[in-house]
Amino acid sequence: MISDSHIPLDLVVTAGRIDTGEGGQTGISALGVRRGRIVALGTSAEVADWPVAGSTAHHDFAGATVCAGLSDPHSHPVHGLLGMRGIDLGEVQNSRQLAARLSAEAARLDPGQWIIGRDLHPEVFEGDPNSEPLDLGSPKNPVFLRLIDFHAGVANSCALKEAGITGATPLPGAAEVVLDTAGAPTGYLKEFAAMRLVEDMAPVQSDRERADALLQLLREMAASGLTATHSLTFDQSCVSALELIETDTDLPLRVRLSPVCRSGAQDGDYMIDEIIRMQGVGGRDWMIEGAKFFLDGTIDNGTAWLREADTFGESTRSVWDDPQQYSAALRQFHDAGISTATHAIGDAAVQHALRVIASLERRENSPRHRIEHVEIADDDLVHEFAASGAIASMQPAHAAMSLGVDGSSVFSRRLAERTGTVFRVRSLIEAGVVVALGSDWPTGPFDPRTIMAMARTRRAPGTDMDPVLPAEAVTARQALTAYTSAVATLHGTETTEGVIALGALADLTIFESDPLTVEADALEDVPVLATFVAGRRT
Repeated sequence: MISDSHIPLDLVVTAGRIDTGEGGQTGISALGVRRGRIVALGTSAEVADWPVAGSTAHHDFAGATVCAGLSDPHSHPVHGLLGMRGIDLGEVQNSRQLAARLSAEAARLDPGQWIIGRDLHPEVFEGDPNSEPLDLGSPKNPVFLRLIDFHAGVANSCALKEAGITGATPLPGAAEVVLDTAGAPTGYLKEFAAMRLVEDMAPVQSDRERADALLQLLREMAASGLTATHSLTFDQSCVSALELIETDTDLPLRVRLSPVCRSGAQDGDYMIDEIIRMQGVGGRDWMIEGAKFFLDGTIDNGTAWLREADTFGESTRSVWDDPQQYSAALRQFHDAGISTATHAIGDAAVQHALRVIASLERRENSPRHRIEHVEIADDDLVHEFAASGAIASMQPAHAAMSLGVDGSSVFSRRLAERTGTVFRVRSLIEAGVVVALGSDWPTGPFDPRTIMAMARTRRAPGTDMDPVLPAEAVTARQALTAYTSAVATLHGTETTEGVIALGALADLTIFESDPLTVEADALEDVPVLATFVAGRRT
């Protein structure tokens, strides 16, 4: 099967098996590419009859499996690199260890130099995060540490002083500079607007340093089998880094970026009309597309929007002071033909977003709207999701990270008996919801093999932890679909991305072993032999 059989192909790929998706053609072991698109499908034996020339590249992956290119619908490559600066505190278990780790870091630095840290677990503190162990470990250096969910941070007294934070600070939505009973800041900073007050005081990378780090990250993503990623945060630093990279070379994978429309405009935020005008701006392999909303925060720091308060009496409201303004903004993007992604973790936030999406007029080629995370949903909400027409974009790594091995995490303590209705990937799929899977890097690993394995096992690979709600484990085919055609569905590109079919972009991920037959626990160790983006081997 070949189109324009007289025009030479640019590329021929042969393999042990080429997966054309559930219900697709069987027995396919060869494909041909012309100008970045698949124009021939057949068997290795038929390649001899295909039009080739001296310039036609032929890649033979004998015994391997070719899949449609994997695409991550939720990552933060530029801002994630900013948040991944500094010392890794993921192994710190208590406040004494934290103070000792900071003391060792301060000993290497001159007084006044900033200490930045990441991946700090809230369980390290006795009660809410606070500056006490930071001050103990580093009394002369400003310290800012991000918690593992990226929605909260903690600063020491030096950092608070540099930021001019001395007491109550008006902030939009659920953002908060937490105060003690005397009205003094504790160092605990909830949500982005609060964290920025301190983090913006710390030194930042140059554009060149940011571009070099981004290129290295994107190369690692491509090596893991990704052919595309979607950054759900955006600012001018993203443009600067991507333009610098494309001045020198090609991007290793396709990058989409969505600006954030926030409640309570702040410096650097984008307005609705501005986001509409930005659509389609980009370079050779990157483009601004869609809009992102935050409807709530996280369960871990009490800023999610739940139907009922958590056991700490928190997570009772949206980060939008008036959620109806969110509703109006989403409708405005819909009417302009722009797809949206809404961060909604709590069940009240998910339900509010679903009801707005369900109320939209559906037309041919209507924009797609998705809800990110969906961390808690009972059976009624699962059925409402299916009826709404919304797409679910979920991150299997969050299940193991949030609930932990023994259920002692802050997430588990806040939800108590409600942890039986969290991270319901399979229930949503079986209800008929299109579910795409992704990483939310850097809060989770970006490697799609690891994430597909976690979706199938409901536990972190390489651990003996009990599966988290094992009934929600997905099949191998469901996991692969959620990284390919489901992602294309949320972008509205079903015929050109996420599939191996005539006319589709030649985005290909080549596995040494078939990801549909390998045991889930072994999936993350299956080598990726090659990645092609529109026929270009990256």
